[in-house]
Formats: sequence, C-alpha cells, structure tokens
Amino acid sequence: MTLYDIDERLVTLLNDHFDIEDGVVCETEEELAKKIDEVSLDLDTKIENIGCYIKNLEADVEALKKEEDNLYGRRKSAERKIESLKNYLNGYLTACYPNEDDKAKWRFKSPKVVLGFRKSTIVEVPDLDKLDKTFIKIKTETSADKKAIKEAITNGQNVQGAFLKQNVNLSVK
Repeated sequence: MTLYDIDERLVTLLNDHFDIEDGVVCETEEELAKKIDEVSLDLDTKIENIGCYIKNLEADVEALKKEEDNLYGRRKSAERKIESLKNYLNGYLTACYPNEDDKAKWRFKSPKVVLGFRKSTIVEVPDLDKLDKTFIKIKTETSADKKAIKEAITNGQNVQGAFLKQNVNLSVK
C-alpha cells in the first residue's frame, strides 16, 4: 500500500535494507546512509521520501493490527461454534449410546469426515485443601498441579483429595 509517491529507487533501497520477514537490519546504518546518498535526489526530496516511507509503514502496521483484531474475533467466533456443535453432537450421541463403552466404540466415517470418540483422562480436584503441597502450583492464585497429580496417581501413588476421571471426547478430523 502506498499513500504517497515515493521515488521507487529509495523504496527499493529501503526495502532491501531490512529482512522482509522479521524487519532485521541487513546492513549497518553507515552503509545505508552511503547508498541513500548515492541516489541522485536533492536532500529535501530524500528526507520527504523517507518520511513518507515511514508513514506508509505506519499505515501498514495499523492495517495489520486491525486485521489481527478482525481475525482474532473471527477465530473466537469459530471456536465457539465448534464447541457448541461438538456439545450438541455429543449430547445427541450420549442419548443414543448411554453406555460409555458403546460410545467409545462408535465411529462415523465418510469420504468427507471421520467422527469418533477417544478416551482421555483428566485430573479432578474437588478439594484443593486436601492436596499435599508437592501437588500445588502457586501462581497469582492457588491451583492444583494436575500434571504432577496425574503422574503420581498413574505411578500408583495415593493422592488424597484428587482422582483420575475417564472422559470420552468427540474427535473430528
């Protein structure tokens, strides 16, 4: 996007001075200044062109920020739709297959989609106060270190105040 007429030689020179992907300077400022001096324009025109180039970049940054916000909103909306549809389908299939083992074996396969359930294990901590301190993570608020609890229970250790719960989650591929 170009808001201003900028001498193409300066634009090319300035674009070549920075890595396009991460904006890192490819040359020293002295090398850049020497190359800018070699471009046959009067000083005022060079200064104006560089200032306009900066304004173009600032406009690009603002447009990118706005697009990021738009994409973030669209992503969050799509994530909510996915969760809602999974909950709907899960509720329907749970009514059809009330037995967890039957539900875990259920699969739907077509050329366009494969649906099925997979088992997963999560840690439930109904009473944080009963947990041993080795299983507590302290952040800005107190919470259970579920990873450590799961590992301990899986290794046969009895963890007071927590247990493993089997879930069956819908998988869409």
